[in-house]
Amino acid sequence: MFIKDEVKYRYNYHISPKQGWLNDPNGLCWFKGKYHVFFQSNPFANQPGKSYWGHVSSENLLDWQEEDFALRPDQDYDCDGCYSGSAIELNDKLFLMYTGHQNLSDSYKESQCLAFSEDGINFQKVSNNPVIENPPEDNTNRFRDPKIWKNEKNIYAVIGGESKENRGQVNLYRMGDTFDNWQYQRKLAIAQKKDGIMWECPDYFEIEGDTFLIVSPKGMQDAGINGFTSVYLQGDFGFNQTLEDYELNLIDLGQDFYAPQTFWDPIEKRRIMFAWFGMPGLQEQELKKQVGALTLPRVVKNKNGKLLFAPLPELQQLRTDEKALLPSDTIEDYSEIMMTPLNRHSNFLVRITSKIEGSSYQISYQDQKIEISFFDSLRNVRQSQKIDKVSELRLFLDSGLTELFINDGQHTFTNKCELIGTLAIEISGQLQAKAYTLRKGIQ
Repeated sequence: MFIKDEVKYRYNYHISPKQGWLNDPNGLCWFKGKYHVFFQSNPFANQPGKSYWGHVSSENLLDWQEEDFALRPDQDYDCDGCYSGSAIELNDKLFLMYTGHQNLSDSYKESQCLAFSEDGINFQKVSNNPVIENPPEDNTNRFRDPKIWKNEKNIYAVIGGESKENRGQVNLYRMGDTFDNWQYQRKLAIAQKKDGIMWECPDYFEIEGDTFLIVSPKGMQDAGINGFTSVYLQGDFGFNQTLEDYELNLIDLGQDFYAPQTFWDPIEKRRIMFAWFGMPGLQEQELKKQVGALTLPRVVKNKNGKLLFAPLPELQQLRTDEKALLPSDTIEDYSEIMMTPLNRHSNFLVRITSKIEGSSYQISYQDQKIEISFFDSLRNVRQSQKIDKVSELRLFLDSGLTELFINDGQHTFTNKCELIGTLAIEISGQLQAKAYTLRKGIQ
């Protein structure tokens, strides 16, 4: 059931569909002069359902045009959902590799499928789907979210899974001479028991000679939101060993960040990440006509083996009006706030409130600890992180979405808070701040 919503789009510059449900980003790529972003979508309700692949395209990663659905659940093998996957360009065609979901009388089946397009808009499923019909013998039926890539010699895919011992794992496959010829290679990584029963949405890539694996664990013990979170592992994966001894690194410190996926931008020679601006178990509580969005694009940087996630530089082109903020001032609910402490150890407090929703969002820094707290009709949350020095903060607001970047992506907090209408902002402490109104980016 939809709740009445008079606005065409809930958000001003974050990717979101006109109505219904959105979750994981899929198929991120550059193809024939445009960036393409796909996403999980249920267009018929503001709750999860049979997944379609929604689709938007852009020439600049700022101005997005909504396209027709790329994939629909219309075959036996995907009749209950075209689940998450990725994209690759081969022989001047764009291929989407995705998980077909089929409910059974007492369980379900997940298999890996392909569709292709010559123009990046109209897609056709291959006739011999599924191209990987069954998981490895030591994997349960939880077998989904293929991430496909190519190196100098071969085409590979990593697929999320669950072992028979209920531990998350990532399965590695190599493609043979044709797209319907895939050979299982081995486990790329296996979770320690405390680190989740299922590893979803894997993403394997290299930056500056270091290899990284992103996963979104399900069922983590004493971590994440309801056992869900998103992490990265850095290590020497090689292609002859399974990584079991590792260190998990949180990608985002907020509570509304899940299922990130990256892609290589061949135009600017950089790796870009989008994520679902939401979290399983939390987004289902929202009741508006359109539920769910994607995060802003972030540039993934490698700093001594640790990843930073910085806001895309082009986002500055969304800026229109600029003003220096007074200790007590007002801003629009689609704004960017740039904050600079007078020195890197300065204490400060920023508080933003919405009279319409009776909600509030606060950032404080004291004794080298940052604390984020926010309150609205669905949330009463406090988050904190030890940070020795703070040189810069950028806060993006978009009609209830907040993305905070600290020290150019060293730390990020992605949270929903119903900050709607003209907002009051109060600033105290040793902090200079200015605000930009941001123009619309989704058509």
